[in-house]
Amino acid sequence: MLNQAAVEALYSAAFLEDYVDCVEYLPDEMQRSLSQMRELDYKYQRLLGDMEQHLQVYRTVSETSTRRRSLQLIQKALIRSQELGDDKLQIMSTVIDQIENRARQLESDYHNIGERIYPSLVRPKINISCLG
Repeated sequence: MLNQAAVEALYSAAFLEDYVDCVEYLPDEMQRSLSQMRELDYKYQRLLGDMEQHLQVYRTVSETSTRRRSLQLIQKALIRSQELGDDKLQIMSTVIDQIENRARQLESDYHNIGERIYPSLVRPKINISCLG
């Protein structure tokens, strides 16, 4: 009986530690990711402004070399905007992975506690499929 109580205490401590870790650090991680996304949005908006200026030059100037240069700058800006989009997708993928990993860990801990303490209890399953 003492051994079972120790195991239950360990599982409970693991769940509590993971839960507190999730509550303390996950919001900070999400905030950091959100700040990175905002920074990328800011860069993207500046890039759009630059592209609009180059487009205006392309439309108003009749000199071939200037128009060609404007097209090259627009092309570079489009490539850079695609890179920024890829960076945003990578950040979101990381956010989803962090949330799913935390949810899986908490679900595993909860499952361990429930089996030890309440073996006949029907536990709700945490649904993380809506995140992916």
